[in-house]
Amino acid sequence: MKKKIIFVFLTGFFLLALVLSGCGPKDLRTVKVAYACKTVLDDESPDSAIGYVEHRVVDVPGERMYFLTLQLALYDPDTRGLVSPFPDNTIIRGVKIDSEGVVNVTYSDAYAALDGMSRTLAELCTLYTLTQFPEVKGVRIYVGDEAGVILRPEGVITGIESLRLVTQEVMLYYPSADKTGLVEVTDTLTISEADSLTEAIVQRLIAGNSFESGFRRHIAQKTRCISAETKSRTCYVNLSVEFLLMNVVREDGVSLTVYSVVDSLCQLPQVDRVQFLIEGAPVSGDMTEGFDTPFEPDYTMIVTE
Repeated sequence: MKKKIIFVFLTGFFLLALVLSGCGPKDLRTVKVAYACKTVLDDESPDSAIGYVEHRVVDVPGERMYFLTLQLALYDPDTRGLVSPFPDNTIIRGVKIDSEGVVNVTYSDAYAALDGMSRTLAELCTLYTLTQFPEVKGVRIYVGDEAGVILRPEGVITGIESLRLVTQEVMLYYPSADKTGLVEVTDTLTISEADSLTEAIVQRLIAGNSFESGFRRHIAQKTRCISAETKSRTCYVNLSVEFLLMNVVREDGVSLTVYSVVDSLCQLPQVDRVQFLIEGAPVSGDMTEGFDTPFEPDYTMIVTE
């Protein structure tokens, strides 16, 4: 009810702003805003996960339009059966599109409370609301400085299939605070049945991790995991060139950034070794010795903090 009252107030505010600015009907634009179907939240057995409501908004350019449209998704619409998937008090702190057509959306800390199905629905609503604009090719969601993966329409399973999630407990390895070795972190990944677990592991490592001493990142923030495919027990990890921009190295020259990926992936029973590719090709002379050849895990470098 609180969300609906705020939504009515918000709609009235927009209309008042429209009148005061002297805009007429020709200055309005129809947009579609994605919301969660209430049956999904109640029964977890939806016929369709997402529903749409059309709104008339002031026709403003670029990122201002994205912000205005996405703002409507934060509040329950006056439409039976649809609700906003976002927690109360969620605030949009930034909306910026990059040169590749990916809109970077920064939400307030309230968004971090979402997990599992609830976060999936919020991600889908963000993605579908923004990709109605033809210039938007994808969405990346930030909570503070923590970045999620890039979401693209072609990579999303629609309807009930998108909510058939599986939970996998994995052991991940991160450089220790003193850069002498790797520390073990047990993590739980929730992915759809169609997602790649190897890709999910690499993406989680890219996102960094919070330790008692604070948040730490050992892979360049804008690194993209293009793919992570296993063939003949070798996992080929194809990364964007940004991966080469950050390298946490031990005193003897061994790259902890490289071995964090290798040791994490080789925990999987189907992976014996990891071959790094940069934009689809092996690269020599970067990161650590033998970077253009497959790496086997080295669990002797595990330390405790």
